[in-house]
Amino acid sequence: MKFKLPPPVLFIISALIIYFLPNDIFPYYDFFLPISIISFIFSALLAVFSLIAFYQKKNSLDPIHLEKTTILVTHSIYRISRNPMYLSLAMLLIAWALWVGNLLGLVVVGGFIYAITCFQIIPEEQFLEKKFGVAYLQYKKKVARWL
Repeated sequence: MKFKLPPPVLFIISALIIYFLPNDIFPYYDFFLPISIISFIFSALLAVFSLIAFYQKKNSLDPIHLEKTTILVTHSIYRISRNPMYLSLAMLLIAWALWVGNLLGLVVVGGFIYAITCFQIIPEEQFLEKKFGVAYLQYKKKVARWL
């Protein structure tokens, strides 16, 4: 696979952009904080269940070297979303944007989702389709990319 920006690096860059965006364009509302906390908790649970599912199957977590992938993970949280780890990162960015009171940050979240879909998820899907064939195609039909 060609070199690309690892998802955690893209996440950190997105979080920094959210932090440094002007946050006085939209008013801050008191409900941002509880929504931020709920989003953070949801994100953390998604991440934990995603990692547990991968560890149970002793599968690689390396998003750059897909050839290390040994098994198609379709149980646990992967019955609901094909990409719960990336969904977790997107939810965490939403939590962060609300925490710092920056609604403009939600545009950055949209950019993150677009970038991760185009440059990470679609190449992963192509790889998994070649590696696992019909099994992956059936899984792809049943389970949504994000939610």
